Amino acid sequence: MKKYISSAAAAAALSLMATPPALGDSQVNGDGVGASFQSSGEKFRLWDNGCDGHAVYIRYRVFQNNRWSGYRRMDYDGGCRTMGLFDLSLPEHMDLQWMACVNRQFLRDRCSFKENDKS
Repeated sequence: MKKYISSAAAAAALSLMATPPALGDSQVNGDGVGASFQSSGEKFRLWDNGCDGHAVYIRYRVFQNNRWSGYRRMDYDGGCRTMGLFDLSLPEHMDLQWMACVNRQFLRDRCSFKENDKS
């Protein structure tokens, strides 16, 4: 009996260790831009941290119907050290991929690494 309980406890502990972390809330901070995604309510927050006259934006796409959609873009030009709030309406548990960028006119935009989340 004791051996059975030990084996069951070990199996339970192993299954907890093998569980991947939940995706759903992430944040990035880059050169001139900061952003976060909140899965509850599907909200993006976007900060213009550059104080350089450049607008900032979020590029995102969703996985639906067994394929990735094209990228969508949400621009924010509220000014230095301000935050824009974008409230999406997505079905629950939908995969999405996003990045935050600085819109540099006549230059290549600066973007964060891609973030993977769930709505």
